[in-house]
Amino acid sequence: MKVTVEDICNFPEFSNLKLVAGKGGLNNTVDRCGILDYEFVDGVREKWSITNFRDENMIVVTSFLYAKDNEYLIMDAVKKLASRKCSGLIIKNIFHLPLHENVLRYADTMNFPILVIEGSNIHFEDLIILISERIKHYESLYYRENKVDEILRSGSSQEACERLAYDINPTFQTDIMAMYFEPIDKFSAEDYLKTEEKVLDSGVLYASDSMFYYKGGFFIIHSREMFSTVDARKLSKPFLDIFGDDLKKFRVGISTVHHLLWQIKNCFEESKYAADLRTKGTNDYMLYENLGIYKVILPYCSGEVMRDFSREYIKPIEDYDLETKGNLLETAIGYVLNDGDLQKTADSMIQHKNTIRYRLKNISNIIGINVFETKNYEVFSMAVRIFICNNGIL
Repeated sequence: MKVTVEDICNFPEFSNLKLVAGKGGLNNTVDRCGILDYEFVDGVREKWSITNFRDENMIVVTSFLYAKDNEYLIMDAVKKLASRKCSGLIIKNIFHLPLHENVLRYADTMNFPILVIEGSNIHFEDLIILISERIKHYESLYYRENKVDEILRSGSSQEACERLAYDINPTFQTDIMAMYFEPIDKFSAEDYLKTEEKVLDSGVLYASDSMFYYKGGFFIIHSREMFSTVDARKLSKPFLDIFGDDLKKFRVGISTVHHLLWQIKNCFEESKYAADLRTKGTNDYMLYENLGIYKVILPYCSGEVMRDFSREYIKPIEDYDLETKGNLLETAIGYVLNDGDLQKTADSMIQHKNTIRYRLKNISNIIGINVFETKNYEVFSMAVRIFICNNGIL
């Protein structure tokens, strides 16, 4: 995960930071932070143009001390920094120098963000240290995300999985399980950092555990030399309890317990599959061990054969609903999730049993098979489950 100019604007410590130009460059990546101090003083300008700010993706901070008697040097600086592909400029305007309209227009044209510190409570040293620390932190998150992807691509190589696992955490132990937290709404890297701090402060995370950002959500990996139980629900409870009501903001998937470190690949896959299937109305988490037939469907549900099979039965129902607003697809999903039990389906949808029966008869007529018959229900339920596993997108 890379820090952007927008991330810096959103740091809670920088609430007095104001964007005045270059909004189009808020997604510029920031790799490091530098200071613009003397570089435009007569006699050193040529030296600056050769030696300083040679690296791209640098955000530059300045007070424009050297320009306090010549405000037109600001335009010269903005042009040079933008041409060097710096990420942006932060000005602590203690000398109250005017930022002329031509400077702001140029920054807008070049998508070069200019930010001004309002107030005097932010010191250059604090600003540079905080940005530098966040860059390292974000890069470490990105690093571990890549390692997980390498593990998932590693095939059946046990040695590679174990080596990559130790790259994530050199103190991982042999008994291991994973929890994946997939956010239901937008969840930024900054949100993750706050969540991570909360978990770390709880004292539940030990050296042999890990927590890290992954694909917009995050993993918690729990490992010990030997777990006291193989009950994944009990082992995950101390971690889940930290979140309280906030747990409802995530689809949480919990893997089974594995006893060899190279099986961490299974932990990642299982927890992701379980999180994908945790739907509205269920518990705040889903155990992989409770997925049943979905264990077979999930690894292959996005393949064309599976999707074509599901589409054959689901598309006619979707088309009917689009024309009549008949809620037949919702009924079909409820019927399958309740294992073909009419009364349970009616109760879960707060409808009369006869209403559900009537809708299912309509579905049978539309797709050309009687969904009440056992052999047809098996086909129908498979189509619906594939649809569910693809998050309703075929």
